[in-house]
Amino acid sequence: LYELALATSAAAIIRAAGGGYLELKTLWQHSVYTGMLAKSIFEKNTVLSGESLFVSGLLSNVGTLAVVQYSPEIAMNAIANESKGQYSWQREIEVLGFSMVEAGGALLQHWQLPEDIYIPIQYLHRPDEVTPPCLPCHALHTANRLASEILYTDKQLVFRGSIGSTSLNTLHCTQEDLDFLVEQAIDKAPEMMTIFTL
Repeated sequence: LYELALATSAAAIIRAAGGGYLELKTLWQHSVYTGMLAKSIFEKNTVLSGESLFVSGLLSNVGTLAVVQYSPEIAMNAIANESKGQYSWQREIEVLGFSMVEAGGALLQHWQLPEDIYIPIQYLHRPDEVTPPCLPCHALHTANRLASEILYTDKQLVFRGSIGSTSLNTLHCTQEDLDFLVEQAIDKAPEMMTIFTL
């Protein structure tokens, strides 16, 4: 019930933020795909439930909304003006000095959400830095890249290629496994979007 409430709150946060600066539907789709994929990847590797990781995926873009609300011009410079061959998180660090997910993780920590929700978000782009190895961090990292692969078709960027080899090894994921997870997510996404609609 708690995780369902958080998931519903995530939809409300996305709906209320962003103003005219962001394409909220795409941002929300990315969040839902990330949550679905993270849950599936995590549960493939353990008997534990991946529900909190699903919530982490839904909340993974909250940092983007927070930075846009605080300083839209600076945020849009980081988001909208990507250089060719540069991933969005690389551009964010270049412009802001931190990534949007790090901002989101810090915000969720400030809101006193549980560690199992905000830590995977804080380390989404650098899961190797967590000691001891953090299976949820690797799962969310991989899910984020696959969600971007599904939604963004920029030929200059190969999102799957940006999945860290340590994550793939930790998660025991082959390319065939990733293909299956992506197909499964695409199949289930319409129903999930209906449940957690904007």
